[in-house]
Order: sequence, then C-alpha cells, then structure tokens
Amino acid sequence: MAAASRRQLVERGGGMRMNQTLRPRDHVRGEIVGYVDLDLLHGPREVPVEPDRWYILRVHPHLQLNVMRTFRQRNISAWLPMQTETRSVARYNRGYEKVLTQQVRSPLICGAILVPDFEVKFGRFYAVDGVIDVMRVGPCVPVLKGQDVIDLRNIEAIGNTPKSKRERKFELGELVRVTSGPFAYFCGQVERFDSTGRLSVGISMFGRVTQISIDESDLELAPRPRSRNSSSGSGQGFRRIPSR
Repeated sequence: MAAASRRQLVERGGGMRMNQTLRPRDHVRGEIVGYVDLDLLHGPREVPVEPDRWYILRVHPHLQLNVMRTFRQRNISAWLPMQTETRSVARYNRGYEKVLTQQVRSPLICGAILVPDFEVKFGRFYAVDGVIDVMRVGPCVPVLKGQDVIDLRNIEAIGNTPKSKRERKFELGELVRVTSGPFAYFCGQVERFDSTGRLSVGISMFGRVTQISIDESDLELAPRPRSRNSSSGSGQGFRRIPSR
C-alpha cells in the first residue's frame, strides 16, 4: 500500500492511531466466570438400563422426525416406533401416468413419542420445538410398563417385516370362512399365497368354484362338517338280527 493510501486510511478512522488507548477488559484469561451444568445440557451421565415406565409425549404430527433429531443432538432419551409401508405414487410424464411403488417409513403412533421416566423428571424436552406436553386423561397420566413396551416392540417388528415373509395364519388346503365384505359367510379352501400377503381362496358360487383374493384379517377357520357316521342316533352299538 502506498504512503498516500495509508495516510487516507488513518484520516478516515479505518485504522488504529498510535495514541489510541485500549479499554480495560472485564475478565482476564484463566479467570473462572461461572459453571455450566453438563447434566442439564447433555443429560445425566448414568441412566437406568431399563426404565420402570414410559410416558406418552404429545408432539405435532408433522414434526415427529424433527423432534427426534433434536432429541439425539441434545442427548435426550426417547423412542419413536416406526413402521414400513408400501405406497403407490403416480408420476406424470408427457401426458402418461406411471404408478410407482415405494417403501416408506412412517411413525407407528401419530403425534406421540415415548419418553422414559427419568427424562420426565428432568423435563428437558419442553425446550424443543414441536413438543406439546405429556399426555393426560383428566387427572390421570397414562404410562406404559414392561409388558406393554414388549407388546409394542413386537407390533413394530411385525410392521417392519414384509407381508410375504410374515408368519401365515392359514395353510394351503385349509378350510376358511370369509368374515366381512361382499363374500361374507362364504366358505372355501386356501389355494395360493400372494407376494403382497393376500390369499387366493376358492369358494363355490352358482355351481362352480371361483377364486377370490382376500386379506388374512378377513378370514377365519371354518368348522369341519360332521360326517354321517359320527352323528348322534346313528345306531352305533346295536347289531341287526337277521330274520328267520
């Protein structure tokens, strides 16, 4: 930088003059000015391995994933059950419609996150955007205990298992009865399993066997018809005496 430019910079006040004095600082290096509660900032260092109970935390439904992301950043213990579902999405390109099938993970419980009892004691989740409050039913506070949590984890595991790999309730050739829908109370045999978890059942209508595709939840085991030999009053135990 030329001498004229430096002179103009000093005259404008852009640099420090030689006779300028520094203001005294409030603190010096190495001085203790305060303490930070790490347990309040990052959570307790030691927590129980298995909490005694879980509370239901109400959050905004469209902010559940954002709340869980903030919980992980702030080291707040919580559990959001998730499920995998298949959705059909329509795409349009130059006037043609194309339906795509994709796997989407979504919360199993809409608008709720489960938090353990020790987190409710600290209450650090109230400072997170999207959190409403702990669920209350009048003066009572519903909680989940050991067996309830185990059942919910089993439901989550079933929801994340593809329908084609889930345990079947019925077997091939088994006699079933339709419980709902337009074919309610019709009986038939299981003939085929679908890759989407549905079953093909052959029912008799108008003198012919017709296959229908139906879900397992709409079926139940049909009682076996009694045989004529097993009916009461058939004369078992008696011997006919030939006439002379």
